[in-house]
Amino acid sequence: MADGSNPQVLSLNIQSAYTQFVFWTRSMLVSVVSDVKGRPETIEKLKDIPNELYSVFLDHYETDECETLRSLHLDQALLFVEIARAYAYENSDLYELSYERLVQNTEAIAAGFNRANPLNALDQTANYFLRDVQKTIDQIRLRFDGEFVQEITAFDEAYQNIISLAEYLSANIAAKPSDS
Repeated sequence: MADGSNPQVLSLNIQSAYTQFVFWTRSMLVSVVSDVKGRPETIEKLKDIPNELYSVFLDHYETDECETLRSLHLDQALLFVEIARAYAYENSDLYELSYERLVQNTEAIAAGFNRANPLNALDQTANYFLRDVQKTIDQIRLRFDGEFVQEITAFDEAYQNIISLAEYLSANIAAKPSDS
């Protein structure tokens, strides 16, 4: 079994890519809230993470599906930026619109993983991604409200959710019958 097919190695690769996504999303929201130098670079790094996700799944899913997932993850990153900015500028209309688009995007990501591997149950996969979205939104709100201890707790919960998601996706890849 090649390293990329080893469930433990695969889980670590997925964890690494999604952990980067969680970390750089948090870095972006801190830079938006703090209006610090380096915000454009942070946002650019966040936008690059879907490429890392793409490369992790490319050996296991069809290229077209990987490209769809990469694109959806990029859209998700940009929606998080939009939501943080809407919250920063107290633009509730933009916030609500962006949040609605984010939920639709997240459901499309779950559906993409389901299409790529039917062992990824749609409801369960969606729950992992929607929990991540909620914890990220919590971090944005808590950061702006100055509730830093609770923000750290939300970050830790998002991180633990990502670990569980990686284990789930990698186990399903390992369990998927080989195409003949």
